[in-house]
Amino acid sequence: METHSLNIDGLNMVYSVDGDKSAPPLIMIHGWGSFKGVWRTTIPALKEHYRCIAVDLIGCGESDIPRHANVTIPKQAERVKALVDSLGYDKVSIIGHSMGGQIALYLASQLIPDRIEKLVNVAGVAHAKLTKAAERDLSTIKLAQYIPAVFTSSRLWCHTRLYARLFCSHWLYDLDNPDVEFWREDRYSSLRPKSHRVMYSAWEAITACDLSDHLIKITAPTLTIFGKQDNVVPIESGYIADEHIPNHQLILIDKCGHFAMYEQTETYLSVLQAFLDVPQQTEKGLDT
Repeated sequence: METHSLNIDGLNMVYSVDGDKSAPPLIMIHGWGSFKGVWRTTIPALKEHYRCIAVDLIGCGESDIPRHANVTIPKQAERVKALVDSLGYDKVSIIGHSMGGQIALYLASQLIPDRIEKLVNVAGVAHAKLTKAAERDLSTIKLAQYIPAVFTSSRLWCHTRLYARLFCSHWLYDLDNPDVEFWREDRYSSLRPKSHRVMYSAWEAITACDLSDHLIKITAPTLTIFGKQDNVVPIESGYIADEHIPNHQLILIDKCGHFAMYEQTETYLSVLQAFLDVPQQTEKGLDT
């Protein structure tokens, strides 16, 4: 896997590339407080057939974290488009998770609808709403605006099972599946130093961008995947996508929360590979 960066408006946006250079491109966009590593179970299953390009959005992962940054959904989408343009692709497929799904929906409905081959929306925010449980994360972010040490101290013990249970229980359906060590890096990345500078603005951006009335403009074949027990993004977002996107398939996975790629990896990959025309195993445990 190669890591590169693109300078956009004086900010460095880091992205990784894996897979054959001649394969069709697949742009991968993570969610709020997340990073490109969220695709670590996805890329190995696709890289023989797709050029997998996973981005760290501005304010996240290894990308720059400016003190005052425009991290609205339209602006982050424009940055992803700039990456696509810089790589010289006329057409791409896109997969986005959570806020990344919202950005992908924005790209497909308003920014570059004619340049998207296929669209995958994993627990993406379609109607600018998050759950009450997810709002607990916002409380921590608000506090960190005034006491940055909140992030520093949290980072010291975020690797523990106790931290996971106290602060991340709404992320997954079952905190023991996968094991807490498997998603340790995700917790660590969400507490990256100085990231609180943009996370509050990014939260406001999510809840300010209702795409419900724009989804009908999406022309690309679209797959939406939701965990039935998602306690971060209301499953209603999946139903809204299914109602408004013309060429759409909705897959609901049981015993699964917000991270289908971690919690029900086999089922998630089976659905994803089938949609992307990648050789895959028999589908299990699905509702369509």
